[in-house]
This record gives sequence, C-alpha cells and structure tokens, in this order.
Amino acid sequence: MTEGAPTQDSGQEYAAQMVAKKFGEYLERMFLTVPETIPIEEQVTQIVASLKERAQDFVDPKDFASLQGKIQNASFKNREEIVKALPSLVSQFLLAHYSLDDLEARMRSSQAEKQGWVEINEVLSYGVKDGTIHLHVPTVFTKKPMEMLKLLESGLKTIAARLKTEPALHEISKITGYSWIVFEYPQLLERMGFVVSKRDETSREALASLNREDFLKRYGS
Repeated sequence: MTEGAPTQDSGQEYAAQMVAKKFGEYLERMFLTVPETIPIEEQVTQIVASLKERAQDFVDPKDFASLQGKIQNASFKNREEIVKALPSLVSQFLLAHYSLDDLEARMRSSQAEKQGWVEINEVLSYGVKDGTIHLHVPTVFTKKPMEMLKLLESGLKTIAARLKTEPALHEISKITGYSWIVFEYPQLLERMGFVVSKRDETSREALASLNREDFLKRYGS
C-alpha cells in the first residue's frame, strides 16, 4: 500500500474524532446548565437526561438505552473526567450503530420535522416567524470548511430566490440566525454580509441579522 494512503481504519478514526468534536462542543454547552456543586452522580444523571432529550429524535430508543447504561456504569471521579471522557464515549457508540451520513441525515431531518423548518440543503434549514426568516445550521460531520461555506452561500441564494417568488414570504423583513456558530465565528458571518450582535457569554450564542433589502442585494442577483 502506498505510504500515506488513507485506510478504512484511519477514516473511521477521523470520523470518530469529528463526531467527538461536535458532541464535545454540544456537551460543553450542556454542562453550563449543570451545577458543579451537586454530587457527581447527579451531574451524570442530568447530563444523561439532557442527552436523551436531544437524541430521542435520531437515536433508536433501544440504542439510547444501551448508551445510557454505558454512561451510568462508567466510573467518574469528578466533573473533569466526565467532560474529557463523554464525547469519545458517545461518538464511538454512535459510530458503532450508524454511518456518518445516516447520523447526519437523522439529526437534520428529525430536527427540521420537529421544529417545522424547511430544509434547503445538507447545511441549511429555515423557519418563519413574525415576519422573520430564522436560519438554522444542523450538525454536520462530513463537510470540509470550504464545502460548508459553498453550501451555505448556495442555500442563501435559494432563500433569496424564494423571497422574490413565494407569496408566503412577501412579508419577510429580516433574515436572522441565533446560535453558537455566530458566537464562535462572527467574522465569517460578517464577511457574508450579516450584522453580529447580542453576544451572550453565558450561553455562548450570538445573533446574525440582515434586512430583506440588503439580503436580496447580496444573494438575490
């Protein structure tokens, strides 16, 4: 085999790292809601409950029951051990039961269906409320940064076309997105034409917004 050629094992290892990274980011935000002062067993119980609420739409119940058992049977001495071990434990379990493509599709479709969002492509969905389009980026494991950016821009152009042609969107005055992505990557959103505001240091979320006229100028031509 040619030196440096990717192998199935290396591909699986990379996949596990990507899933662990994404779930690590999610679990980090989840830990913000769990008091450090309560016993470690109660912290684990709260984390499992939050995971169950988040995963019930894309993980089969019998699979989650098995994952829950693994987490509760693990021996955690302190909060730091949970933070360090849980992302890897969750990612390895999920990859043993689902392919990356299947996991992405399950998470994307279940969330869109539950929230009533419109799916544009693999990286962009939107909802409509009070004259505003609310953008949503699902969890993505398989796309590289440049591929993500191209799909986002393509999706925004699709939304711009719909703004001009769909009667149901004629009253839309603003396009917004509020999430950890905006908080972590404000400069990227600003380069895409959005105004970033309302940074919440506690939840680590921020708002990106653009009025209809400016959005159409940038993405509707």
